[in-house]
Amino acid sequence: MGEIFKQSARSSIYIYLGVLIGFIITGILYPKLLSVEEIGLINVLIGYSVIIAKLGGLGMQQVTTRLFPYFRDEKYKHHGFLLLVLLVTAIGFLIVSALYVLFKNNLVRMGAQESGMFGQYVDFILPLILFSMLFNIFDNYYKVLYNAVKGTFYQEVVKRIFVLLAILAYYFNAFDFSGFVYSYVIAAAVPFLALVLSLKFSGKLYLKPELNFLTKKLKKEITDVGLFGILAGTSGIFIVHIDKIMVMNITDSLGATGVYSIAFFFGSLVHKPAKAVMKISSVFISEAWKNNRLSEINNLYKKSAINQSLLGLILLIGLIVNLDNIFQFLTEDYSDGRYVILIIAIAFMIDMGSGVNGQIINTSRYYRWQTYLLLILLISVVLLNWLLIPVYGITGAALATLISKMLFNLSKFFFIYIKWKMQPFDTAFLKIFAAGAIAFATGWFLPEMENYILDTIVRSTLTLAAYSFAVLMLRPSVDVEYWLKKFKDKYFRI
Repeated sequence: MGEIFKQSARSSIYIYLGVLIGFIITGILYPKLLSVEEIGLINVLIGYSVIIAKLGGLGMQQVTTRLFPYFRDEKYKHHGFLLLVLLVTAIGFLIVSALYVLFKNNLVRMGAQESGMFGQYVDFILPLILFSMLFNIFDNYYKVLYNAVKGTFYQEVVKRIFVLLAILAYYFNAFDFSGFVYSYVIAAAVPFLALVLSLKFSGKLYLKPELNFLTKKLKKEITDVGLFGILAGTSGIFIVHIDKIMVMNITDSLGATGVYSIAFFFGSLVHKPAKAVMKISSVFISEAWKNNRLSEINNLYKKSAINQSLLGLILLIGLIVNLDNIFQFLTEDYSDGRYVILIIAIAFMIDMGSGVNGQIINTSRYYRWQTYLLLILLISVVLLNWLLIPVYGITGAALATLISKMLFNLSKFFFIYIKWKMQPFDTAFLKIFAAGAIAFATGWFLPEMENYILDTIVRSTLTLAAYSFAVLMLRPSVDVEYWLKKFKDKYFRI
């Protein structure tokens, strides 16, 4: 867990720097400068492009994570693996491009008709698909080379800096909204270009084919993993973005989608630390499965659940105690998103507390079961959104996400326990929730200050201080103890 914790810590720094920039963009500038319809449009374009990009990847992300250990050989330039993935993905892009052209009019008819805005900008989906696919390739390739940090930095920080510059240029009337959308698409190309250049300058851009290495058995394995990867990858990303698309289609309102998207952004902050852990842990778990090191996988499972819960809980508490202040930042147009923030935050907290359960199943010989579970989840998400959005509006979409995540994580928990007798929960969680209770009481019962910005700073600082002190006293995580000891030995040696 040491290397995972180390890379996760570095990635988390970039993720939260990105969150800070993202908060300035999404939490402050978007609501002030863009209409709710324009915000909804951007999020729907992203939703469609990311879903279609996963489909066009033809399962190569899962192939890379699961099968790269069999190609890994620096001396032989990893046997042409990168070129293989690029060729397959190029075929995938041609397929989804053809499908896009065929069904473009259907997408427009499904979109919100109140403003016609979606039909005006629908063609931006195609370049967004391409840039998303290319980023997925190179980010995943860097990840299996034991460097999950670079892609995180370029995607979470550098791209958002470009988007921030674009929205500021829009504010100063350098261009209109169409110009901003063009700029957003250009910003989407930056992360993959940066990764390609990084590989080139490091001398690791290996594009020489080695077809002889692909045995009949390996080809079959790539095909099997790829086919299930298409279903798993597409289902997984579909679940993340389908709520925004269904809000638009069911309510016939890009405005409702915009409100939901902003509220979803705040609620999803709870899940940000998990991105770093899950990204790098899948590589180590895949290697552990290859060498049948079950005790190592069990250890990763437990530590990931504990460490993610530690970080996720304080973020959830921070959102709850500052909820009134959040809506001081936002305009009255976003008041319907109040419960969405809470529900989405709780949904992602469940993900955090479940650890790397998906990575364990997905990199094992039972990877097909992850696909089956995802397909069941996908059906439940669609049905729940279809049932709940007409009744509860955007709050219904959030409830659909919460219920689906609960069922999904329960199914993965029982699957892992039945197959390998692994489960991540012990008394450490009681200590974490005890620390959380202390922090919540500290933040909740503080008197409200007149200035909401000052109130946010003071309330957040005292809540975090109370939580940190409780965690230090209760010591629920050995990793936290290890890094605290290193910090103490480095800076406070006597």
